[in-house]
Amino acid sequence: MKNVWLVYYENAAKKNMAFIEGIIADGVARGLSIKLVYVHDIEIALKTEVPDAVIVRYINPLLSRKLALLGIKLINNADVSWMCNNKALTVKAANDKGIPHIPTVSISLDGNGYSFKKIYSPHDSKYNCLIADLCEEDIQRICTKELPKNISAHDYVIKSVCGHGGAEVMLLHDYIVNGFDIGTQEADAFDSYNEKYIIQPLMKEYNSDIRIYVMGNKIYKAVKRVPEQGFKSNFSLGGNVSLCEISKEMKALAEKVFSLGYFDYAGIDCLCSKDGHIILNEIEDVVGARMLTACNVDNYVNDYVKHIYNKLYNTEDIV
Repeated sequence: MKNVWLVYYENAAKKNMAFIEGIIADGVARGLSIKLVYVHDIEIALKTEVPDAVIVRYINPLLSRKLALLGIKLINNADVSWMCNNKALTVKAANDKGIPHIPTVSISLDGNGYSFKKIYSPHDSKYNCLIADLCEEDIQRICTKELPKNISAHDYVIKSVCGHGGAEVMLLHDYIVNGFDIGTQEADAFDSYNEKYIIQPLMKEYNSDIRIYVMGNKIYKAVKRVPEQGFKSNFSLGGNVSLCEISKEMKALAEKVFSLGYFDYAGIDCLCSKDGHIILNEIEDVVGARMLTACNVDNYVNDYVKHIYNKLYNTEDIV
């Protein structure tokens, strides 16, 4: 019997107990010993046993790297966690593969202070011009929470590289004028990277987004999200969700994303324009499942554990 740890931060586990209990129960039915382990207990737990695999439900890429060095199989793997939990690295990887994405300015902080890099979208995007318009003076002003002089802060969005659920995404104007802090939601991950923030144009023509759920580098489901108000469509913030058909464009984009790594279970988040064109927004490594539940998809836990079983036993048999 394979020994599998389902690893969470304790505060996150409390919000996801139905999901956790479903995974553990389905594991038992398949002959997998799956138990919940909290991040803060891992060092002590490793002194008595080393699991065959860890189901990664935490956002801490350095921890994943440490576990990988012990020879533990990670679901998702450490390279995927490192890339996907940093929005700047995700955009850079997508850009290298020619995947359409939001034009982005990545802002880093190291011993020499702030530095930045502009990442233009590889497809013909008028929004590239808004990134080009961001001069070094304005970027330095933004880094010190001063309004830029040469562009309108209402036309841009700032995000922490590690945030999720829309909690650390806001208009650049609001971030500066209201003195908001971002980067505290996932502090362990935030401290792991030199990249700290990204700035992107407010994509006004893209009025909804689509999450493409993937499992084992195959498309599982697609859910369309439409914001109730404002520009953020996150379900946790009140966005409306519905299952949608998987288009040829979604399939093509997903196939390009699969070239970036192997995704056991993840969410490819895309912005969707009024005419149905999609571009990559981000990739969720520790992707939630509440939207699937809201869309009456009831078998995703069963399918996820089936995938884990098949991976651990190197079989594609349906168990």
